[in-house]
Amino acid sequence: MKNIDVKEIKLDKKVCSTVPLFDESADKAFWLTQMPTGSN
Repeated sequence: MKNIDVKEIKLDKKVCSTVPLFDESADKAFWLTQMPTGSN
């Protein structure tokens, strides 16, 4: 396995974001209605 230099790691901030843990956004409401994977 190749060692990765931390200087090589980049984060595209246009495709991810952070929100407060207790954020009551519509996204959170949507995901709370979804079934966990494998729970058919």
